[in-house]
Amino acid sequence: MDYYYQNPNSDRVGPLDEATFFAHANAGTILFNALVWRSGEENWAPWANVAAAWMSSEGGVPDEAESGDDEGEVISDDLGIDSLFGDAWEIFKRHWGKFVFFGLICSALSFASEAGRAWLDFARESSGEELAAGVIPAVIVLSLLSGVVSAGLPLGALKIARKEDTGTHAGFGDIFPIGRMFVKFLKFLGVGCVWFAGVFVAYFPLAVLAVSLAEAGDSADGVATEVLGTAFLLLVEAPLLIWLFTRLAFVAYFIFDTDCGVFVAFKASWRATRGKFWRTFGYGVLSALLVMFGSLFTLGLGAILLIPLGAVWYAVYYVKLCKNCDDALPESTLLR
Repeated sequence: MDYYYQNPNSDRVGPLDEATFFAHANAGTILFNALVWRSGEENWAPWANVAAAWMSSEGGVPDEAESGDDEGEVISDDLGIDSLFGDAWEIFKRHWGKFVFFGLICSALSFASEAGRAWLDFARESSGEELAAGVIPAVIVLSLLSGVVSAGLPLGALKIARKEDTGTHAGFGDIFPIGRMFVKFLKFLGVGCVWFAGVFVAYFPLAVLAVSLAEAGDSADGVATEVLGTAFLLLVEAPLLIWLFTRLAFVAYFIFDTDCGVFVAFKASWRATRGKFWRTFGYGVLSALLVMFGSLFTLGLGAILLIPLGAVWYAVYYVKLCKNCDDALPESTLLR
């Protein structure tokens, strides 16, 4: 039986025998959105759609896929909550050690950062600015390190989800893909600048309103302006920002997951969430509530598990959105 595959923007590879083809698949050479074909099939198909069936077919299972914990399972394209949580839970169970370790590191850095801020406040009150000046660099470093590590969690979850989607082995270092983050740093910085500019423009009317309130004082006109401003915030500004943040929630995912540019990533997130605003918003709220109440009822200890689980949840949802998007998305590069 002959096998062929063709990655995006690459030449067709084949014919390959069965063993060679699955060796390529197991090494991650065949990308999740590569087109594949084998003798007897009517049409070419995306590798993500047929990987599980081909790997489980007689004689077509590579050695590493038989080892249990590293067995890959394609993420389905079902956007229902049962499928979403089920796929996310399966991935979390297979890599729970990585996620728990990462959760412990995040919690430790966050605790150290907060402790540093508390010590800085104490130093200012008890010993003046001289001692406080010596503490400030440590607090800044801890805060930055905590932020970078926390930002790496959803991206690590995405990397592992992508590898699971193609049956590729995910190593321990995949939970914190610092190399990929460093390579993409300028693009992430560009995303941050676009977000900052967008939020500044969105909040500009509120700044104008605040100045008007300050000038109006306690007069009747000032009260009327305050009422109108509150109504504008609740009925216009807040819904608009929620809508935009939801539609553009996956910009960083596309930057990390593909070789696209900043503005292409914004377009891709917009296209992927088209017609799925309420589903995306609802899943985001549900994930946040799960983490918040789960952590609250466990005195904060549950966050070590629930924060990584929430990251996997959203990474799996992103993969499902890509599979359900009718418009062309940026060509993805499987992270190895």
